[in-house]
Amino acid sequence: MSLPGQHKQCLAKTLAKKIGFSQILQSLQKTLQLDDLQRCKKWLIKHQPVAPQGNALRRINTLASMAGALIKGGQASLQGIGKHMDDDIDLESRVKKAKRWLKNKWTDSAVHFIPYLLPMLRSVSNSGELVLAIDGSSIGKGCMALMVSLIWRRRAIPICWIVRQAPKGHFPQQMHLDVVNKVAMLLDTIIECPCQVILLGDGEFDGNELQQACLAHGWDYVLKTGKDTLLADNPQMLDACPFSTHCPCESAKTACSCRGCTSPSKLLGTG
Repeated sequence: MSLPGQHKQCLAKTLAKKIGFSQILQSLQKTLQLDDLQRCKKWLIKHQPVAPQGNALRRINTLASMAGALIKGGQASLQGIGKHMDDDIDLESRVKKAKRWLKNKWTDSAVHFIPYLLPMLRSVSNSGELVLAIDGSSIGKGCMALMVSLIWRRRAIPICWIVRQAPKGHFPQQMHLDVVNKVAMLLDTIIECPCQVILLGDGEFDGNELQQACLAHGWDYVLKTGKDTLLADNPQMLDACPFSTHCPCESAKTACSCRGCTSPSKLLGTG
């Protein structure tokens, strides 16, 4: 007979208390973990375009075990993942298994990430709000990644990214536009109900073309900027003035970057 999760927990505690065998509690708790693992595997297989078999299915099973380890342990290191994997092997073997999965030539984002990203985005968008963050950072050896991520439960989930060979520095604004437009195209095919999209970014992303792209897509945005940024209410930038001249810090407690203030200036836009 199959029992719901919380009923199994109650049964485990009652038996352990009456009989005094902690092994019963540990055994049923392990059963709960296996049930969660099986549900994870079913979900991963369900969202594959073709039902996996053979080695492909084994890779899905390993992915499910690693995903469960990430959730339980909250650590992304190989040692942390191996420590919380449910495989009935020693720690060193679990770490090696996770490492082999990552280095396997058949492990690919198109197979093991994108099919699961789409239903996640659709589910989060049903809440009526999507918060995105755009950022550039160094990765690998002498490369940089420009990435747009979904902010969800204090985690950043990558949605779209561009990688180029460069040790450090900012990406050109055209690359900002490329990645944002790709995300907009993706969301247009996924979002099924009205949803507010908000883009967050630091000072690298305060270009006027990116702001125009956000408005064109109907997005809101919050971007950091410098106090010497010029503002105007016309495309020709006639009568433009520095952002600092509009700082409201003296009349109200609002974030600014004027001398004596510690909060950065922010550009706010509503699509």
